[in-house]
Amino acid sequence: MSSRYIIKWSPNVTIYYKDFEATPNIDDGYNIHYYHGMYLKANDLQDAHVVAFFNKKESWIRDSIHANPDQKELQKIRFDLYEYYARRANLKIDKIKNDNNKEFKDIQLIFNTEYDELLAVEKKMFNDDSKLKEEIKFWRPKVDSLLKTTESIYHD
Repeated sequence: MSSRYIIKWSPNVTIYYKDFEATPNIDDGYNIHYYHGMYLKANDLQDAHVVAFFNKKESWIRDSIHANPDQKELQKIRFDLYEYYARRANLKIDKIKNDNNKEFKDIQLIFNTEYDELLAVEKKMFNDDSKLKEEIKFWRPKVDSLLKTTESIYHD
């Protein structure tokens, strides 16, 4: 995956409409599609850490002029949620990565478990434009609170 297409999460990161570089899917009923992910970066166990990212090459917007600004806010909330789960994974990895009895598969298991939990929470977030304001009102404080509990774990 080329770093040209990746925006890593950071405290003040902003995703702009120009960052949505994929060709829109004409068969999709939505105006916007964003792709967030997490990856486990490791050359060895001691330097292993998880990073949350936005993939520009997989994200698209059909019409930025008529785009619902609430969609961008929901995108930011989701990106923050990915960062929270990356931090949780990093916290667990940091506890075991210097243990000589641990192997890469142990770190991979932590990553997979956190990613599965993230996807379960993400499924609860709607993609229904008519309910976006309600979703934002519900999720923004919840995700902000989660991030606050893991501030010390942020990996730059």
